[in-house]
Amino acid sequence: MQVVAALVSAGVAWLFARKYARFSRKIDWEWVKKLFAYGKFVFGTNISTQLYKTVDKLLLGMMPGGGMAAVAIYDAAIRITNLTDVPTASMASMVFPQSSRRVQEGNGAVKQLYEKAVGAILAFMVPCIILVLLLADWLIFLTAGKAYAEAANLLRITILFGLFLPYAVQFGTVLDSIGKPKVNFIYTLFSLLLTALLNWLLIPQMGVKGAAIGTLAAYAVTFLFMQAYLHKTLKINPLKPFFHMVDFYGKILNFTKQQMQGPKEPVASIELLEQEVENIG
Repeated sequence: MQVVAALVSAGVAWLFARKYARFSRKIDWEWVKKLFAYGKFVFGTNISTQLYKTVDKLLLGMMPGGGMAAVAIYDAAIRITNLTDVPTASMASMVFPQSSRRVQEGNGAVKQLYEKAVGAILAFMVPCIILVLLLADWLIFLTAGKAYAEAANLLRITILFGLFLPYAVQFGTVLDSIGKPKVNFIYTLFSLLLTALLNWLLIPQMGVKGAAIGTLAAYAVTFLFMQAYLHKTLKINPLKPFFHMVDFYGKILNFTKQQMQGPKEPVASIELLEQEVENIG
């Protein structure tokens, strides 16, 4: 089904992109060199990211204090936690072209875009995290069954990944878009190695809980290094997204009020919503 979905989405993408495609029998080797120089770091980042997301489960299955049963319990919590990837990945796909365009406007425009994008994601993420913290037992029971009840406390730890994930993903998106894929690759590789190290240290001591705490600690440490770099390079304030998060709630409330005041033309409503989204980006 994933292959079918990928083929359908590729077809839709081609319908939108075909008018921009230009084919030639002549290969522009200058562009090949530029794309390779850029793409090798992006490729390395993608590989590191995939390992980064699975290294905790790999080590948990291999090391003393873990085992296959521990991986099954841990995975019950991670499956719910991974749902937080959806809004983050969606926003990243929108931020990349916007960030590339705003580079020409200066670092201030890129800074504002990053802070607003993270704030918009947190606006969805924070309420979800609070609900999961309160309803973790029920969520595990509904998705995995009574046999995995102990995964509820793990879920209360792993769901906190969602506080750091928007910052990390948008960090990579912004750096790739402004021509710094090498820096993004270095930070992603550092995150992978740190996660592996902390899991290697904590799993033998704490078992499955050590995997959750080790990965969360790696997210937190990486967050500090990433934000230090962004502050130095783009003067980004990691607290600003929370102000934009509150502002985003206000925009949604105002939009809802306007829609409830009376019937409006569908086109006008769509244009109003598009304007609010454009304000975010």
